[in-house]
Amino acid sequence: MKEKIRNILFIGLAFVIVSTGILFATGKNFAKKGFSKAIHEEETVYTDTVLMESAPARSSNTMLMKSTSAGVTSTNVMQNSNNSIGKTQERKIIKSGSLDFEVKNLSEIENKIAEWLKGFDGYISNTWTNRNRLTITAKVPANRFEEAMNSTGNFGILNSRSISTDDVTENFYDLETRLNTRKILQQKLRGYLKDAKNISDLLEIERQLNNVTSEIESMEKQFRRLSNQIEFSTISISCTLPPNTTDTGFITPDFSEDFKDFAYNALQFISDFGICILYIIVIGIPLVLLIAVLYWVCFGKIGLIRKLFDKLKP
Repeated sequence: MKEKIRNILFIGLAFVIVSTGILFATGKNFAKKGFSKAIHEEETVYTDTVLMESAPARSSNTMLMKSTSAGVTSTNVMQNSNNSIGKTQERKIIKSGSLDFEVKNLSEIENKIAEWLKGFDGYISNTWTNRNRLTITAKVPANRFEEAMNSTGNFGILNSRSISTDDVTENFYDLETRLNTRKILQQKLRGYLKDAKNISDLLEIERQLNNVTSEIESMEKQFRRLSNQIEFSTISISCTLPPNTTDTGFITPDFSEDFKDFAYNALQFISDFGICILYIIVIGIPLVLLIAVLYWVCFGKIGLIRKLFDKLKP
């Protein structure tokens, strides 16, 4: 009887130990899933926020967001700093212009363009020149673009003039909103990183934090580039000397050089033609002879292959 009671107690104790282990493992897995789910929900909330803020109306000034972490619900209010109620967005325009002149002296016009840019707080971003042509890419503040374009009359004889604009308002505010949203998510993930309870949660948060940080760096580069294009307009200026002239004056066409070029090209053609004929003699003729011999041996008068097929016929 005592032995039966001891066996029953032993079985009961084992059942309790096993049940406790299963409950502990299940709870741990549930907490891990719950934490990952919270991070996923946080990302989903911010993604939805981006889509809502990028709508054409953009009339909402505040946005309510709820995020759940380890069973705790928090409410965050995100304010749109770009727009205020009742006010329209400032248009973001990229302006660019192109000017083509015929000038008398490239060195003088290059100095003149440099002085002209100083008067508009602009700068030269690129310069290209050869014997009779100069090309300059200039940057001027966008609010002085029209004034700068209209003050180039003393550069030379104007051959062509063009102006183009690109409205990037939607792209600008979409990128700005996405950047601000990702920065808020970055702060949230840093908070989760401090509250991580185990290694697996820590690694998962660090992975997502690294991804968000990389996205932020990429967006910041795009935003800086776009902002610079909006703030500074581009003016491309091409200056060309009259035909057969340089900065030192008129140049008589050099017919001797043209004749030398013609003679050189003619000799080059004759040389290439002779080499082609040589290839035909050295390689082509032996190759034709080899093919003829093979045909004579296999199918011609000797006809080894022909005779073999004749023997195989029934």
